[in-house]
Amino acid sequence: RTGRGGPRTRVSSRGTSSRRFPTPMPSPGFALARTLEGHSKSVAAVKFSPDGSRVASASADKTVRLWRVADGAQLCVLVGHERGCSDVAWTGCGRYLASASDDKNLHLWDVDPCSPHYGKTVRVFAGHTSHVFCCDVNSVCGANNVLASGSVDETVRLWDLRLGTCVNVLPAHSDPVTGVKFSPDGAILATCSYDGITRLWSVATGACLRTIVLGSGGGSLGEGGGGGGEGGE
Repeated sequence: RTGRGGPRTRVSSRGTSSRRFPTPMPSPGFALARTLEGHSKSVAAVKFSPDGSRVASASADKTVRLWRVADGAQLCVLVGHERGCSDVAWTGCGRYLASASDDKNLHLWDVDPCSPHYGKTVRVFAGHTSHVFCCDVNSVCGANNVLASGSVDETVRLWDLRLGTCVNVLPAHSDPVTGVKFSPDGAILATCSYDGITRLWSVATGACLRTIVLGSGGGSLGEGGGGGGEGGE
């Protein structure tokens, strides 16, 4: 054993082992603030609203729920999906929320408390042929808002939020797509999959910009390799 605060060495009857264990970090002192109770089945995703005042949660009970951060109060239950919900994504303005579901669809909800359509489905995005695992909305508010979705059908789809139409289908991976995320400026989309690959895509053209493969020898970075999208439908 080394001096106080240093790494510890395990000692056995056969002598000193070469294995070293880091000194435990001190507790950060986190404490439970509140528990949000209401879903009747497992919760797959939670996301803060852009202003941090609300939280949206997606559950296998087929609902999305909105909660107030200040006191944990349930504000609204969004009902419309026919199967469990797997992910949610806020628009940059915080007035709308997208949800992804095992029913193969995505919904866009009006979550503006001042709107007469509060808590209602604004649009349904249909086109995936299997469960939709994940979704994200580019953070730039305005006319060019784009919704991205990843599915068990191994594709990523880009949707026009205003029109509800699919503007590009990316043959992204060879296994279910598990994550999609826009860059802060909304120009690049990152995707990942059970195939162990992460790819970066141009949102404007659908071209694969980079392919990142993680193997036993570390990561490797390649140019393109994912092909372009199929265009709008």
